[in-house]
Amino acid sequence: MQDRREKTEARAAAETVEAFDIEAFLPYRLSTLAEEVSHALSAIYRDRFDLTRPEWRVLAILAWNDGLSAAETGRRASLDKLDLGRAVRLLERKRDLTRKISPNDKRTRLLCLTEQGRRLYSRIAPLALRRESELFSVLSTAEREVMLGMIDRVSTHIRRLADTGE
Repeated sequence: MQDRREKTEARAAAETVEAFDIEAFLPYRLSTLAEEVSHALSAIYRDRFDLTRPEWRVLAILAWNDGLSAAETGRRASLDKLDLGRAVRLLERKRDLTRKISPNDKRTRLLCLTEQGRRLYSRIAPLALRRESELFSVLSTAEREVMLGMIDRVSTHIRRLADTGE
């Protein structure tokens, strides 16, 4: 009896593996779409402003949330510690970013854009928004709103699952 159940389970597992189509797997599709969009946008800040993708993310996050810790900036920009550290060092070297001691915790350094960094962001942001508009021009306004709503719902659901340990 045990042997028959194991064979049935093995056959079901094999059929599942054979039926798995990576091209139709939603996480894969979302990942490749995100990569394509990032690549299309990167030409703006890479070629015209000599910024890496992580540098642009840090710059954009701090333009709206100046004075964040490195950890919070990395979380919001979806950057690991290595990429974040490299981006911060490069932005500091270019004088677009500075670190300030937190008034609440002297051990914490807050990342802040310099005036030069703010000017750089104000030059890039309109170009990035124009490119975003071009990339998504195949969607109507209503379709775009629905898509953004679905992304928000799935993102909220994923965070809830992570919070409950599922």
